[in-house]
Amino acid sequence: NYDEAARVQKLFASQLLSLIPRSDSPLSIYELGCGSGFLTSGLVEQFPASSISAIDFSAAMLQRAARRCPS
Repeated sequence: NYDEAARVQKLFASQLLSLIPRSDSPLSIYELGCGSGFLTSGLVEQFPASSISAIDFSAAMLQRAARRCPS
């Protein structure tokens, strides 16, 4: 399935999260092309007080992201 094959996406999400200073606490975060939510889940964890909007063209990916990040 997609999540098992998405090694590059997981690595990219992890590296991108490590570049964002934890001291930053944005009010809103917009993620374009969230896929199944690898980066989204990290953003939720790193910025729990931020309002996060994640979008994707694929309804199936949005469903996966919603399961990964129910909030």
